[in-house]
Amino acid sequence: MELWLYQRSGLSGKVPVSGVRWQTRIGGAGILEFSAPWVGILAAEGDRVRLLREGQAVFDGFVFQTERDGRGQRVLCYDRVKYLLYKDTKVFRNRTAGEIAGEILGERQLKTGGMAETGYVLPLLAMEGQTLLQMIRKALEETRAATGKEFVLYDNAGEMVLREAAENPAGVLLCGENQVLSYQEKSDIDGGTFNRFKIWQEDGRSGFRRVTVENDGDSQEKWGVFPFALAIGNFTCFQGLFRQNSID
Repeated sequence: MELWLYQRSGLSGKVPVSGVRWQTRIGGAGILEFSAPWVGILAAEGDRVRLLREGQAVFDGFVFQTERDGRGQRVLCYDRVKYLLYKDTKVFRNRTAGEIAGEILGERQLKTGGMAETGYVLPLLAMEGQTLLQMIRKALEETRAATGKEFVLYDNAGEMVLREAAENPAGVLLCGENQVLSYQEKSDIDGGTFNRFKIWQEDGRSGFRRVTVENDGDSQEKWGVFPFALAIGNFTCFQGLFRQNSID
């Protein structure tokens, strides 16, 4: 296996590793963890990582957490499904599951590969305070109930793919784990980090929903979009909420 690191600065190189753990999961982000000695280039949050097996890419994702000690560096990476694990509120009318998935992936600026035609049109899909992945999975579940066909969405080493489960090509691992050939400093953007805030408040008198969106463009450019969505009763608390949770 070969592991390549692509830094945000533009530098890239092969990383010598002492251990690699790669895991793919249905319903969650793929995970890559690796340990590297103090040689070569070092990983930082937001860097891109690509794992090759026999010359073929099996994982393509981004660094979310690093730990350093006297022996070297330990790094935690997720694939692009990670960017679908943030909550939002959306309403879709007369759309197929494939169209819903395509719209969400487009909003998150995630590159797509093959996107299957799911066929069945959902009259209405309304989800509040749910993750984007839950919305897509709900649409796929309703499609399966109506047609008997099961579809899966996954990160195919850098491209989001929607495919009928029965057409999964040989060699594409959709769920499993692979183990390949332990002063401390730790930094991460994995937990409690947000750079896009969507806050909504129901107006009981007019029946309308007031929505405000704030973005931290600098961190989005470095790390991608980590959205935070919340319904509140008192709209005046929004600015304080944004200051508490934004990235410094």
